Amino acid sequence: MQMTTRYFLFLIIFILTFSSCSLFQKDSQTEIQELFTEVEKHFEDHNGRKLKNLVSSEYIDDHKRTKDDIDGFITYYLFKHQKIHLLVHLAETSFTDEKNCTATVYAAMAGRSGELQEVLKSLQTDVYKFSFVLSKNSGDWLLKSASWEQATTDDIGNIWGSLGNG
Repeated sequence: MQMTTRYFLFLIIFILTFSSCSLFQKDSQTEIQELFTEVEKHFEDHNGRKLKNLVSSEYIDDHKRTKDDIDGFITYYLFKHQKIHLLVHLAETSFTDEKNCTATVYAAMAGRSGELQEVLKSLQTDVYKFSFVLSKNSGDWLLKSASWEQATTDDIGNIWGSLGNG
C-alpha cells in the first residue's frame, strides 16, 4: 500500500512538473508570436520609436553592431521606404529558460499589401531569414542579438507551403 502511495505521489509530481513546463512554453510561445505581430505592425505603421524600444540596450551581434547601429538601420529603412507591407513567418522558437529565447523568422516585403503573397509566390521579392536572440526584461521581450541572410528558394517554398498555398 505504501509503495502505491509513493508511486501515485511521484506520478502526480511528474505530471504537474511537466504540465507546468508545457504551460510556461505555451505562454512564452504566445508572447513571442505576439511580439513579431507587433513588430510587423510597427514597421507597416512607420513607428520607429516603438521598434527601437524593442531593442535591448545590451544588443550586440557577431558583427559588433550595437543598439545604436540597429536604431540607425531602423531609421534609414523607414525613411527609405514610404510604404512597407510585411509578411512575417515565425518558423521556430527555442527557450533556454523562461527569460531567454532564440527565434528563426522569415520576412518578405512589398510596396502594397495586396501584392505581397503574389510577389512571394513568384519569388520577385527579397525574403530574409533572421535568427534572433531575445531576452525577457521587466516583463518585456527585447532583442539582444540578430543575424540575417537572404532566404533560399527552398526556404521560400517551405514558407509558401506553411501558409496553405502549396
